[in-house]
Parts: sequence; C-alpha cells; structure tokens
Amino acid sequence: MEEKFLCELNKFSISVPDKLNTVCEHIAFQISKQTEKKKNKMMITGGGAYNTYLTERIKAYTSAEIIIPDKQIIEYKEALIFAFLGLLRFEQKNNTLASVTGAKTDSIGGAIYLGERATQ
Repeated sequence: MEEKFLCELNKFSISVPDKLNTVCEHIAFQISKQTEKKKNKMMITGGGAYNTYLTERIKAYTSAEIIIPDKQIIEYKEALIFAFLGLLRFEQKNNTLASVTGAKTDSIGGAIYLGERATQ
C-alpha cells in the first residue's frame, strides 16, 4: 500500500512541504471519514496528540468532538502499549499485525536482551 501511495504522490513535481501537507490532509480526511460513521467523540492520544497541525486538520473534516487528554494520560497510554508489545514479544506471540502495517503476514518484532546477575 505504501509503495502505491508514494508512487502516486511522487508523480507530481511539488515541493516536499506540499507532499507532506497532502499526506497530512489524506490522513485527516480518512480518520474523519471513519469517525463520522461511528461516534460523535474522538480521543486522540499517543504521539499523534502532539501533532497540532494534524489535529486541526481532523477537526476541519469532522463534526466529532475531539478530545485530547493531558500529557500524563498520553504518555501513560504510550508506555502501556509498548509494555504490552514487549510482553507479547516475551511470550513469542505476534506483536506486529499485518492489518495495521500492511505487511503480508503478522510477525513477532523486537529483541529481548537478558542481563547477567551481579556476582557478590
């Protein structure tokens, strides 16, 4: 999917800022399209919550109420997600889903490094 998207975008002789803006508009439009079908409220968390430009573009496309929690909740959620991904890796379960990444198959990403016990 990414290859097709970038291939299409690169057909145009426009500046990198214009390309980035096009991508941002596309993301905002696609997110808003999904929210219109489901709920009238949307919470933005994780790294995306710090992207004020993207947040404003989503607001421009949707009538849903946009909720951005405080920094502590944003950071806490991000930490929980990565801890969960680490747990899945430790249990040798898929933590990278094809439905999210566009890969052909689900996979187990990451590496585990075990420290040595201190000698006394």
